[in-house]
Amino acid sequence: MTIEWWFAYLLTSIILSLSPGSGAINTMTTSINHGYRGAAASIAGLQTGLAIHIVLVGVGLGTLFSPLGAGL
Repeated sequence: MTIEWWFAYLLTSIILSLSPGSGAINTMTTSINHGYRGAAASIAGLQTGLAIHIVLVGVGLGTLFSPLGAGL
């Protein structure tokens, strides 16, 4: 991969990381409509969902790669 592709990738990554995601928009909308308590509940729900997602991905990848053993 050439240096130009790396810079294009870096620039794209920076731009995408600066834009708000669906969780941020959900939290802002909930806080406007329901105040602090609603936003806190929304954030707690988003973080719980993220934790469950991380565990499920880890279990899935572990199941996928376990037959390979130490060959990775």
